[in-house]
Amino acid sequence: MTLQGSQALAFLSDRFFWLAFMLGPVVWVMLFCLFPANVSGGGGDVTGGSVPLESNLLATLRLLFLFALVYPVLEEIVFRGGLQGFLLEKPALAKSIVTGSGDNQSPWLLTPANLITSVAFTAMHFINHPPLWASLVFFPSLVFGWARDRYDHLWASMLLHAFYNAGFLLLFAQP
Repeated sequence: MTLQGSQALAFLSDRFFWLAFMLGPVVWVMLFCLFPANVSGGGGDVTGGSVPLESNLLATLRLLFLFALVYPVLEEIVFRGGLQGFLLEKPALAKSIVTGSGDNQSPWLLTPANLITSVAFTAMHFINHPPLWASLVFFPSLVFGWARDRYDHLWASMLLHAFYNAGFLLLFAQP
């Protein structure tokens, strides 16, 4: 899984990566429509409230740095790099349950390793998030796991995770 130079960034020329990337804003709009009371300080209780946005710029930038960079990188290293990487070493967990093959170039790649990792990733979000939000983490987790499986490295899943988190924070943070 050691990649160098342009090989590590080859995912940027894959249209399926960009489809996964654009899925983030589509989901944000859907969440905005489903839970409008929670957007920009409305504070409805459907999802247990929003993320508090700090009142000063420096604190807000710190929060954005943590949510959009530090947490996604650490979570991807632990879950997709550690747990999913370990599970992918088991042949039965590395084959797509959709296609039945281990071909990581199929857009329909969904491995049992990804499913197991996504369940664990979602379970960990119940620690700090309301139950509905924590449950909804399962779906982006599948996308991050798909990217890990497809590209056989963490750069794509880290970028997707950071982008998804940044959009979520900017849309659902309370002033």
